[in-house]
Amino acid sequence: MNLLGRRESQQFEAKRAEALDDPETLPRAVSAMLNAGGGEVWVGLDAHDGVVTAILGVADPESARRRVSDRLVDMIEPPPTDEVEVEVKSFGGKELLRVIAKRTRGRGPYLVKRRNGLKGYVRTQDRNRSLTWDEIRQSVLHSHGQASDEAESVDAAVRKLIARREKVRTPGFLHLRLVPVPPFALELSRDDVNELYRNAAATGNRESGWNFITPYATPKKTQHGWSGGDGDAVVNVMDDGAIELRLPFERLHWQGPPEELWPWALVEHAVAVFRLARVLYTDADHDNVVLTDLALFGLRGWRLGPYSPRAVGYRLRDHTEFVESDFEDDPLHLRIAEIVDSPDRCAWRLLRRLWAAFGYTDDQMPKELDPDRGLILPE
Repeated sequence: MNLLGRRESQQFEAKRAEALDDPETLPRAVSAMLNAGGGEVWVGLDAHDGVVTAILGVADPESARRRVSDRLVDMIEPPPTDEVEVEVKSFGGKELLRVIAKRTRGRGPYLVKRRNGLKGYVRTQDRNRSLTWDEIRQSVLHSHGQASDEAESVDAAVRKLIARREKVRTPGFLHLRLVPVPPFALELSRDDVNELYRNAAATGNRESGWNFITPYATPKKTQHGWSGGDGDAVVNVMDDGAIELRLPFERLHWQGPPEELWPWALVEHAVAVFRLARVLYTDADHDNVVLTDLALFGLRGWRLGPYSPRAVGYRLRDHTEFVESDFEDDPLHLRIAEIVDSPDRCAWRLLRRLWAAFGYTDDQMPKELDPDRGLILPE
């Protein structure tokens, strides 16, 4: 394949590596390809007047590949888990990213999530243009006719999850919930539950870490499952497979002035829940969806700093103050296989939304939570 001199078309688009720095550029390009029937987006090329003129390459291509894969699934609705493949290709002594988009029958239109709502794009010849709402409506009717069983189940679960979010809305509290779709029966004995709530090693978490685990936990049987934790850091494990963490912001403050979120506390609490889910979901159908929802109610006035607390930038840069009342976002769609294979990576994908809401990039998240290596905190 000769990329130099290749002209951009409806099925081919070239992007410089800088496209990796803008969270919307590649989701916009790939969703446009999907809505046009499919194609390829190559990252690491320079093009002038629609013709590739140079092979520039991509730094740390394997890490970039993972970030792009996560970003596309997180920011495109419906998530193109089966429609998009991101691979590293060598060309002219440089490493490039090749994003292959193949539309699946009965899916779409593919829309990009933005802070002010969803936006649709379509590839037309060698450019991307916005979809009108009438085009989106017609695409829905053409693609679906009747929604698939999974789509209907997920939509219903999202509505229930949002309703649950409203029910637990309490200022000054973090709420994290994982909901398998469809639900599946968890049959846990008292001994099973005691082990999960009391023994950090049972879930791969730290003893005395920022998590819900304590050897003194006394989990209680409830009408719908089990409830317990470390003081006011409460985790509910439901009989239908749902997992819920609820804790006050005071559990997320350790050093610094009042109303300062401690980054390590934030990431470890979330990771601990996903590691618990890895244990509980091992025997479930790995192809099933898990909706994950993170909300922080009454967050206005709280601050969060960039980078790791051990970094110079954390100490020298101003910490951003949250200006909106609450942090909320659309539920993140994962597969059980992703949680079982890499729970820390799933937590990172969810938490990156919170850091973004404070105005930070992925590179400004704590380095201790690495999407490839997982969470490693100093003892």
